[in-house]
Amino acid sequence: MSRLIMIMSQFTFENIYRAYIDCRKNKRNKSDALQFEIDAEENIHNLHLELTGKTYHPLRSDCFVARKPKLREIFAADFKDRISHHLVVSYLEPIWEPAFIFDSYASRRKKGIHLAIEKLKKFTRKITKNGSQQAFFMQLDIKNFFMSIDKDILYDIVKTRCPDQEILWLAKTIIFHDPTKNYQLKSSRKLLNRIPVQKSLFGNENEKGLPIGNLTSQFMANVYLNCLDQMVKHELKCSFYMRYVDDFILLNTDEKQLLSWKKIIEKFLDKKLKLELNHSRTKIRPITNGIDFLGYVVRPGYILCRNRVVNNLQKRLISFSKELISSDGRIQRINYNYDILETLFACLNSYLAHFKHANTHNLTNKIFERHSWLGHYFFMHKFKLKRIYCPPSGFNALRFQYRYFQKQFQQFLIFFQVGCFYEFYEIQAARAIQYLKLKRIESKHGFRLRCGIGIKGLDRFVDMALKMNLPVAVIKQTGHYLNRLAERRISDQYIPSQQTTDSDSGFSGCSSILVIR
Repeated sequence: MSRLIMIMSQFTFENIYRAYIDCRKNKRNKSDALQFEIDAEENIHNLHLELTGKTYHPLRSDCFVARKPKLREIFAADFKDRISHHLVVSYLEPIWEPAFIFDSYASRRKKGIHLAIEKLKKFTRKITKNGSQQAFFMQLDIKNFFMSIDKDILYDIVKTRCPDQEILWLAKTIIFHDPTKNYQLKSSRKLLNRIPVQKSLFGNENEKGLPIGNLTSQFMANVYLNCLDQMVKHELKCSFYMRYVDDFILLNTDEKQLLSWKKIIEKFLDKKLKLELNHSRTKIRPITNGIDFLGYVVRPGYILCRNRVVNNLQKRLISFSKELISSDGRIQRINYNYDILETLFACLNSYLAHFKHANTHNLTNKIFERHSWLGHYFFMHKFKLKRIYCPPSGFNALRFQYRYFQKQFQQFLIFFQVGCFYEFYEIQAARAIQYLKLKRIESKHGFRLRCGIGIKGLDRFVDMALKMNLPVAVIKQTGHYLNRLAERRISDQYIPSQQTTDSDSGFSGCSSILVIR
């Protein structure tokens, strides 16, 4: 009998290991994940013993404050505890998923913000008959949702669909764990104290509230509100209803019907779940006004991005431009600090990915027009952001690599490092011969016209070019090799020793630009 129980146990080494693999996805570079991985087998074995012996207790959490879009208190569980979270969710998810309505979109596989937005657009088109008749939407939000979840009610709901007593014990341990009793503060105490009492787990006496950020909290939120979804769909018979966490929308052609539903929902939440609507965020308006939902404004014919999202991007770009672009006299300095550029690349890509799901072609063009300095670093190719400062790695000959930089910096005088020399080819060589008075040397690397300088003469000849108001780019070797070809990037170290003076360079329409760090 004992052997049969062990076989049926959910706390097998294999299940825990599988939960560990799921837990470390996209997080292997995190310090706590690395620490656990150093002796992963032993750590998993110890967790296995704790779970089977029911001696498991959650460890200390990291507490910090998220600033955007508003101040929020976050409790990040220890890596070992996150494995137990994955173990619980992996068991409960297949049981609860068939019970959820289709139009619940948060923290579910193959669901999410973008699918919700597309479905909402379909709802608006269907109920308005492609905009030919008037309809209304009601947008509701639950007040302090995560901090108001009643733990006893949640546990009773989970118990109804959890036949395994081991998982039920672990779920109860996680639900009733109070992270405020054992935590390490990662933000300032002053910032933490700025969070309103009703939005914090501190002072709840462990009767209510789930920590924001844990996988179990996200999953349990859907479990907790599933009865609301069922009531709206089956008792109110609302065909056009959707929910994302605690933000939900109902559509109807009759505004009075929406008001009637609101009263019923309010009573249901109070009696069944001990929750309260956030009346300050309740909206009942015509669909033609646009539905502001999940960062987008949805109308029957199109989708736009919320102004706040666009304004946040504008502020971020202005901040980046101050770090990357500067002007000193007649020299505009373009900073190629690769750490900053990679952060900018990730930031801009995330916003563009958000824009992609709306009708934002003109918006994207205007952003690049307004922030024209982005053109020094990036370009768009088939709706994807590409780095100019990182040439493709597939070049197998120097001439192809050189022509890449020549295409990107057509109006610049390019100092191109080849070993101990900086060389100029073809049109660039003609310019260097004309302005820097260099002598033509024998052809090489497949170029007919060629000239160059020694590496020690870089400062002198760059200064000479700047005095003639020539835009300059310095391409240096990194010391790495790609396909037996030296990797080269725009210099992030060169600093000029002099400023430019007025002169007619013949480079019409170009200001003096120097690529530096």
